[in-house]
Amino acid sequence: MIVRRRWTAAATTVILFSAVLSHPTSGAAAPADPAAPIALSATETAVVRVQLRDQAQLDRLVATGADLANRPRGRDGRIIADLVLSGAQLDDLTAQGATAVQIVQRAGDGNRHYAASVRAAQAPLASAGRPGGSG
Repeated sequence: MIVRRRWTAAATTVILFSAVLSHPTSGAAAPADPAAPIALSATETAVVRVQLRDQAQLDRLVATGADLANRPRGRDGRIIADLVLSGAQLDDLTAQGATAVQIVQRAGDGNRHYAASVRAAQAPLASAGRPGGSG
């Protein structure tokens, strides 16, 4: 019975943390401060939400093999696309009239969030095995 409660507690913890980490308002997907410019180092890679100048710019990106992270969408007459870009590519796109809106995810974010989730899920199990721990 105690083992069953521990597994239930561990599973509940993992589910809760995965829900928190995947929520659209998590730190990785939070909208950027409007006053702060969105920038990447020349070699850094990230998924960047970009407002494109026009449909023709999107068509050129697709024709040249741009890495689209999802389907581009129109919003209030604007074309918004999530693109996998290096800092140099972001600079080039910005020079062509696009506007970086948000860093959706940086290259190491997924591994970092996963490791944090595993640590959080293991913490209750570790404390349950200690004298004085619940269970």
